Amino acid sequence: MSGGGRNRTQEALAALAQPNPGRVGRPVLATLGPGELALLAEVGLEPLGLVGGSGSASWSLAGVGSGGEDGWTWALLDALGAARAELVDEASRLGADGVASAELRLEREPGNLLTCQLLGTAIRDTQRRQPGHARRRPAPFATTFGPGELHLLLRAGYAPAALVVGAAVAALPARAAGQAIGWSRSDGELAGWTAALYEARERAMAGLGAEAAAAGALGVVGVRFEERPVVSVMVRAVELLVLGTAVVRVERRGAPLRPEPRVPLDDPPPEVFQGGRRRR
Repeated sequence: MSGGGRNRTQEALAALAQPNPGRVGRPVLATLGPGELALLAEVGLEPLGLVGGSGSASWSLAGVGSGGEDGWTWALLDALGAARAELVDEASRLGADGVASAELRLEREPGNLLTCQLLGTAIRDTQRRQPGHARRRPAPFATTFGPGELHLLLRAGYAPAALVVGAAVAALPARAAGQAIGWSRSDGELAGWTAALYEARERAMAGLGAEAAAAGALGVVGVRFEERPVVSVMVRAVELLVLGTAVVRVERRGAPLRPEPRVPLDDPPPEVFQGGRRRR
């Protein structure tokens, strides 16, 4: 094992051995490996335990495909918002400053019932608790970033402010969708469906931006799109979800980032050769 790897392992083991005042007498539960613990320690963070939140909502399919998608969209946002609020509240009760590695799980139950779960690892900012450091946030942040990404973000001089989301639904009544497909016997674009998807994506992005602005963020990073097709007797639809981490500017932590160029020494792939000769 190299000297750097040995030092990281020792730091991780030392972090595990430290008492946790927030959970006296109970072990810290976290889905983190030794290397990830060391990365958090380098930027002054430590895990406190696993936290979760859940939410549910239901809606009516009446009017969906004829301008009635707003109720469906609000149901999605209500379930996501409830799960996020419970996640942050549970982290706050642990004395955490944030939640890392947040994982979203969405399930649709019979009767147009949507359930949402968010799971993550609560973390504490050890530097903030030192003398002279005041609390910077009214509530813990949440992010989908793992320890490695969070480590790089803080070293670059940014910090998570909140997990922000946007949602929208593109839908057509089942009959109208079937007619559109039937009328398009030859290969071609379904212009109406394309326009509905485009507008839904723009609405979801606008919602994401509004949440980021409300959090006072400079921007949103780690943006991820999720599409969930829904096919039923009454409707053909696509749920569009967009998630990201709103970030703010902070003082850099840890060693400064120094990008280094790397030149691969592997043989080039076969497609760069033609007839046994390298392309020029």
